[in-house]
Order: sequence, then C-alpha cells, then structure tokens
Amino acid sequence: MRARIALAIVLLATAGCGEPAVPSSPAAPTPDGDALEGLDQLAWWTTESLGFGIIPEAPPDPDPATQPGSFRQLSIGTLDGRITAVRALHDQWSHSCVSGPYGTDVLVANDTGTTSEVFIVSALDGSRTDLLQTDDVVAAAAIGEGGGALYTVEVDRVTGTDSGLTRRPIGGGDAETILPGPLSDGPSEVPVYWITADPLDGIVVAQWCHGQVSCLSWAVHLDSGRVLTETDVGWPQATGSDLFIADGLGGSEDAWGWNLRSGDLQSLPNAGRSVPVMVGGSWFFVRDDRELPFGPTMLVDPRGEEHQVPGVDEPGSSIGTRGHDRGTALPPGWVMRFGEPRFHTIPDFPAPPARAQLIQAGTGVRVDVERPELVVREGADCEILPPARMPDGTAVGTGVIELLDGVRSVRWGPPQASVILAVGWSPEPDPIAPTVPVVVRGQPGVVAIGPVEDARPVITWTEGGCEYAAWLPPGTEPDAAVEFAVAY
Repeated sequence: MRARIALAIVLLATAGCGEPAVPSSPAAPTPDGDALEGLDQLAWWTTESLGFGIIPEAPPDPDPATQPGSFRQLSIGTLDGRITAVRALHDQWSHSCVSGPYGTDVLVANDTGTTSEVFIVSALDGSRTDLLQTDDVVAAAAIGEGGGALYTVEVDRVTGTDSGLTRRPIGGGDAETILPGPLSDGPSEVPVYWITADPLDGIVVAQWCHGQVSCLSWAVHLDSGRVLTETDVGWPQATGSDLFIADGLGGSEDAWGWNLRSGDLQSLPNAGRSVPVMVGGSWFFVRDDRELPFGPTMLVDPRGEEHQVPGVDEPGSSIGTRGHDRGTALPPGWVMRFGEPRFHTIPDFPAPPARAQLIQAGTGVRVDVERPELVVREGADCEILPPARMPDGTAVGTGVIELLDGVRSVRWGPPQASVILAVGWSPEPDPIAPTVPVVVRGQPGVVAIGPVEDARPVITWTEGGCEYAAWLPPGTEPDAAVEFAVAY
C-alpha cells in the first residue's frame, strides 16, 4: 500500500475533517479566499453503465455482431484533464463497487464471474496494487484506519448469504470478523451494501439496503466492540470523526445526522441527495435544483432553506452526489459539477460537450476543468486493430477499451468468449508454452498454446513498429487458434 493512502481526508461529499457537528442554527456562507491549486493531485472517478440490446422495430440483422454484454465503465483520473485508468466492471450492484478517493488512490472490487478481486488504482499514473482475491463475491469494500486496514462484506457465491463485516490488515495478517453476518434481512432485487470507515475515528459503519427503500445500519466501535444499530438512515453522504450524514429513506427529501457516539439522530431538512460541505464552521448542502434538470446549483442552509449559488453553471453538467457512480477528493468547501460521460469504445463515441466544473460553495467561485483525455504511456501512437471475425465466425461488435499502468487493451465479445488485444505491448512469453509460427496481417508472428487446460491461446506479432498480442477464448483448440491468427 502506498504511503499516500494515509493522506485520505475526504470521500465524495465528505468535506471538512476534525470533529464537525451538525449545527442547530444557520450560519451564512462567507468567502474564505482559498485558492484551488494542484489540480494534478486531485483525484476523481466515475462509473457509467453501458449495455447492448436489440431494437424491436429494427429489421433483422443478416450478420449480427457479437457484443460485449452489459458492463460498468470505470474511469479514474486527475482534475488537470487526465484519464489514467479505464476498467470494465461487473454490471450489477453488489458485484462491483468503487470507493474513495483515499488521497489519490481509488479502491475497486470487481466480480469476474468466478472470483472477486480487490485492488487499488493510483489516479496519478493508473498503476494497480492487488489487495485480495476470493471465491466469494465482494459486495462492498473500504479502506480504514488511515490506510492500514481493508474492510469488506463478502457474499457466498452459491447461497447468496453474506458473512458479515471483515477486517484485514493491509500490511499482512489474518482476516477477522468484526460484525457477524448475515447483514441482509432476506432476498432483495436491488441489494446494496455500504462500508464507511475513514475518516471516522475508530468506528466503521456497515449498511445493507434494499435499494433506497430500507436500510439496516451498524456502527462498530473498534476498541470496545460496542455496536449501534439504526433503521432510519439511508445511503451515506458524508462523515466526520464521529458523525455520519445520510439520506433519508424512500422518497424523503431530508437527510439525517447520526451521532456515532451517542446514537442520537438529528433531522436535516431538505438535505437529501446532496453534497454536504463545511462553510463557515457549519454544514451546508449542495445539489441541483430539484425542479430543473442539470441545475442550477443550490445551497441548502441548516434550516433547509435553498439559496442559488452565484455564477454560471456549465450547461449539461450536474452536481456529483455520492453513490455507486462518482467520487472525488476536494478541499473543504468545494464541490464538483460532473460533465456528461465519455465512453471508451471502438468505434468511439463522440466527445461529450459538457465539461466538469469546480465550485467553492461559500463564494460561488468557479474553476472549469479540462475535458479529460486518456493518458497512454506506451503505444500511444499504435492503431487499434480489430479482428476480421470473432472465433465463432460471427461479426465483430463493439470493442471495450481498458487502460491500466499506462497501456491499453481492447476486449471484443462477452468476458468468457472474448478476444482481448494488447495495443503497443505484449506479455512476457511463457517458457513452457508450446508455440506455432504464423503470419498475422502479413507479419511474422507466434501462437502460444497455454500449458494448462482452458488457458487462453495468445497470438503475438509486431506491425508498424508496434507490438500486439491477442488472447483468444479459454479452451480454444490449437488448430482453431492458428486459423484465427492467419485470418486476423
């Protein structure tokens, strides 16, 4: 774990550290003159769902393409206009989750279909650090104790029952259950698990929710083992050292402040689905105007009264409330209007017109954010080369781009029947894998057949000064792999 994990000061919608308290009387926003500097050190992430279906009214396609299936596209970057990582995640809630940023690192848990993997991605350079791999489904994960512990909720892949809240030291050590399961109270069509740790002081909050209709919440005190329970608070908005601010349940437009020491609840009128910010020593709440799509930006005071934030909002942008789909780490008092999503596929989607915008809630000061672009360190000038056909003979559909550690790969087809192309790089050859020389796109290449059953054969070649590698579906027969390479 990198040392920068310990710099975690804020989750999305978590502004202000120390020991904030929900005020009982209003406090007017006052300009503090703070400049927003170091955009290259401010991390962000978004996820956007993408699926492929058939238009019922459309005529039948005589040559239907094999599409990649539904997925959640995770993008990670910094606010100086860089996208340093792109990853396709499982499309269902409680099968993939993202949390943070913790300083400049983002925590990711993803179900591959047979195992779940938990890893850290640096927003600075897109590098990946693996933390956990398990046969269970990791439904939620969070970093706690200043970067010293990983908290997870893991669900049995067969029974669908969770084992409670588990803690693992990141530096190594045994896992321990700090809240026995199951946390869920029965089947749910929309199960959502939440874990909130840093910046809480010695407390971890675990939640199981049926969508946003009902939630069971536990606050676990790590030193004493004391556990507080609550059924009125919904999805988290922000935390202080001992304060948990959360949405109301169902269609409520209010929020709650849960004191994790005393257990007391305080109603926060008109503050639901908002971003809490500390302004002038008091909590205020920022969101889009509920009556108009995409704004304008509204500031809700502690009495629940709305005030329009001065300045001009970027058209098409929206306030990024905390959830399963957005996160950013900003200095206290600042919020972000997110631009429209950018999907990274082949063929490419048009660039969205709306840019992100940073707003200082107390003053209305605006900082426009550059439209982010992929940062490719190796093979940036190398062309993406789709195969002529899929291994089963069907047409090639949309390619899904991934970017990690500064290099790109593209996947065509669903995960277990996919072709994956490394663009501008190739893996180290397996010294014990049998190889067959082939000609790929007029260039000399090699097909390596994995030494174990159901391994993915890999085709490697060089073209135009660029290295390429194409992995075929698991279990592809050697003759079929050679035939595919020749036809590529």
